[in-house]
This record gives sequence, C-alpha cells and structure tokens, in this order.
Amino acid sequence: MAQLIIPKQLIMKKVLLFAVMLVLTFAANAYDFLDNGIAYDLNSDGCSVTVTSGGSYSDDIIVPEKVTFNGKSLTVTAIGDKAFSMCRKLTSVTIPNSVTSIGSSAFQVCSKLSSVNIPNGVTTIGDRAFYTCRALTSIVIPNTVTSSIGRETFAQCTGLTSVALGNSITAIGDMAFSGCTGLSSIRIPNSVTSIGKEAFYECSNLATVRSLITEIYDVTCSGDAFYNIAYPAVLYVPVGTAKAYRKLSPWNALGYIKELGDVTGDGKVDIEDVNACINIILEIKDTSDYPSESDLTGDGKVDVEDVNMLINMILSPADPVVTTPDYIGVEKYDRTWGWGMVKVYDNTNVFWQLVYIDDKGVEFSSWWNSGSGSDSAVTIEEFSSVTGDKATDIIKKDDAFFASKNPGWYLVVITTSVINRKVVYNVQFNEPNVWMIGPVTPQGAWQELEEGCLFEVPDGPYGEFVSPPFAHDTDNLDGGVRAYVKISPFAWWKSEFMVYDGWLRYRGDGPDQDFTFGYRVSGKTGERIFLNFYLGTGRIGTE
Repeated sequence: MAQLIIPKQLIMKKVLLFAVMLVLTFAANAYDFLDNGIAYDLNSDGCSVTVTSGGSYSDDIIVPEKVTFNGKSLTVTAIGDKAFSMCRKLTSVTIPNSVTSIGSSAFQVCSKLSSVNIPNGVTTIGDRAFYTCRALTSIVIPNTVTSSIGRETFAQCTGLTSVALGNSITAIGDMAFSGCTGLSSIRIPNSVTSIGKEAFYECSNLATVRSLITEIYDVTCSGDAFYNIAYPAVLYVPVGTAKAYRKLSPWNALGYIKELGDVTGDGKVDIEDVNACINIILEIKDTSDYPSESDLTGDGKVDVEDVNMLINMILSPADPVVTTPDYIGVEKYDRTWGWGMVKVYDNTNVFWQLVYIDDKGVEFSSWWNSGSGSDSAVTIEEFSSVTGDKATDIIKKDDAFFASKNPGWYLVVITTSVINRKVVYNVQFNEPNVWMIGPVTPQGAWQELEEGCLFEVPDGPYGEFVSPPFAHDTDNLDGGVRAYVKISPFAWWKSEFMVYDGWLRYRGDGPDQDFTFGYRVSGKTGERIFLNFYLGTGRIGTE
C-alpha cells in the first residue's frame, strides 16, 4: 500500500492558517470581561462599561446596573453596537436605568425577542437597532430620547402593533418603521421636524396616524414616507391645523383628516371634551357616543393621560397656523383691468405674470382658499424686498401701488414666505422676455433661451407679444408649439403656457401640453404666436 506523505511546508501552512483563523475569531468576539454570561467592554472613563457581543445570550437577559471587575464597581452605561445581534434564542431583555445609549444593530435579527424595555435614561438609539425583531409586539420610546430614531431602527418588525414615541424626538429616519405590517397606529410628537424616506413604507395595516405637529410647514416629510400604508387612513391633527395639513403632501394623501382634541365634535376644545373623556373612563358613556377621537395619546385606551393632554390643550392652545396665500391678483389703479398671477408649476409660493405698469401703478392682492372674505390688498410694508433687472424703474406710490418711471411691460415674480408668523412678499420686476422652445425653433430642440426665439414686446398695454416665425412644422406627436418665461432657478417647463381655443393656458394652473388635457397645439413653418396678456388671449397664424 502506498504511503501518504504530506510535505512539511504544507503542514506549516495549515498550522499558520489555523492560527490566523483563531486570531480573527478571537478578535471578532473580543471583550474585556464576562459577568454572568454577559460580555462587557471597559469605557475610557474607567468607571463604566458597555455591553458588547460575545456573551451567552438566550432566553431572558437582565442587564445589571453595576458589575464588578478586578474588585472595582462599574456602572453599565451603554448597549454597544451589535451587542445582541443575531441572538435568535433571546426572548427578553431588561435594561437598567443607568444605560444612556443603544448602539447600531444592537438587537438586529433577534427573531424571538418579544419584550425589551427602553429606560428613561436613554438619549440615543442607533440605526437598525431592532431590525427584523419579528416577535417584538410593542415598544415605548421615552421622552429622554432627544435625537432621531435612526435609519431602519424598527424596520421589518412585523409583529409590532403599537409604538409610543417620546415627546422629544426630533427626527424619524429613513425606513425607520418600513415593513411593520402589524402596526395599526402611530403617534408623532410635536418635537419632530423631519420624517425620512419610506419611514412607514409598506406598513400595510397602519390606519391611524396621530400627528401632534402644530407648525407643519416647518417639517420636512418625504413624499414616500407613508407609501403603501392602509388606505384610506385617518390622520388626526391638532385643532386649527387641518387646513394646513390638507395643503401638503404626503399628509393630504392619507385619506381623512380630522382634528384631535374635539371629542364632542362642537368645533372647539374645552371643558366639555374633558368631561367626555371622564365619562368614558368612569364607563358612564362609551367612545361610540362621541363623534371624534377620544384616545388622544394613541396608547389604545382612554385614561387620565388623555384628560391631561386635553387640559394642556385648553391651557396652552396652539397658535393659529400661518400659511402663504393660495392666490395673488394684480389690478390697475382704476380697477379697469385685473388678472390673477400664475403659480410656478408644482410650487405653492412663487407666482408670476406679464404686467403693464405705468406712472399710476398697479396693486397686488392675496387670498386664501381656507380663509373668509374677499381679496385683501398687499401693503407696501409687506414686501420685504423689491429686486429684478428692471427694479430701478419702479417707484412706490401710496400704501400699496407700484408705479413705473418708464411705463411698459414687466415680468413680475412674487415669492411668498412666512417669517415670525407673518406672511411677507418678495417681488421682482424683470425684463418681459417670452421665449419659444421645442420643434419650431431654429435648432428644433429643447434648449432654454435659444437665439432667435425671443418674442417682440408691444409698446402699449393692448398690443400683442409676437414670436419669430416657426422654423419647422410641429404636430401633436413631436411636442407641439410651446412658449415660456424664464424664472430662475426653475426649469422652463415650470413656467410654460400655450394658446388653445383662443385663450392662454398656463401650466401653473394645471393644464399640460399632453393628450390628457388635449392642449397640444400644432404649428406650420412661417407661422407665429400672438399673445395678448392684457386680455389673456392668443392665436397662432401668419399675421
């Protein structure tokens, strides 16, 4: 029988490889010491420790507040990154009040973890901290958590049915609760200023959202934050804010918007709503006896916490929400001409119009769809700035009129904003430049401000703006005739318009040049566009 001879060099390589693997394994599970099966790392202060990976973690774990190492008592202050990660036999964890932070991926894929307490001392929770903890059914985040709920912190926690967020959280991270298919309700505190991408993506049973945010215009909320949740969901908001929520995406796409706190449904929050909650607590009446939501805190029951919240609402009512206007109009001094300004497409606070201004001037007015009464004039004092390449022509007359030292046409752009709970207006007076674009231009392209595409401007208020002759034919299949004014920093199509059926149709008012609206217009070589902004009319022809 042949004898197997293994070369000495091969044996040495295998020994070396084993040693390397042993070192790597030890490094991956390195910790400073073990105590009752829990691994700890010493912190730099020499007085505290962090729970780390490498211990024997299964069933129920109780993390102590203090441990002893080398005869010294040390305080447990943190659950480290990946401390319990992938511990699939872990069922519950008790965390002491001494812990102030829970690290990234600390409990990720602990598939049997059904119970964990987050103590009041915790201030930060890392990304993916509870990722795919499918057995976790509820979580309470204390008020001491003052930063954000990180990216994917509770993502794919399919068993999670309720979440109580603390009142100090400032941000809900990207995909924080994505895939939490068991989650039926969520309460968002007033402290939140940012909600990330897909924060509640595919929470398919999320039917109730309670937002306590009063200054909703100050909150950044991704358009897909609530994508694919239960529809129609009910959005409860503070009293007096529903109109503001209805103007903003994605809030206005959730379904029904109802104001929170008006339990009796009489249009205000007062002592009667407190009495209603007390009646429910004492079982004198049931929640079905009242038309509006009585579980204000969103914890699944009506109790003294809801009463306290109502009392706080009554004693400290939210300031009325200040919003920018839905409409801005412009009129001549003698009221013989008036026209609504046009919104930049997909923008709620930038308006534009071609306006003829003479030495007697024009006046601007604003109006809110949610308000009452007629248009109100915008005073000179409400304009925080007057700029533009033709601003030097403009003079201020009386309290509300802008006049011109050089009567003529102006491209007027007004930007609105809210500063210190007051609506302010910035106005630009620019050159009245109107441009062609698309297949009819000399280059037949979609180049902004192309040479040879600028309209002629009329001398008087009743004249027509006239385009250069079309260099090419165009029909409904290759883009059609298009005109626009350039408003920086927006792309041309956000301030485009067209001539259809004798009238000017502005994209900012809704119509687009597509087959849905039927507004795509054909043109022939040699034809021109004629526009009368005084009357709001237009035509396409040779003369």
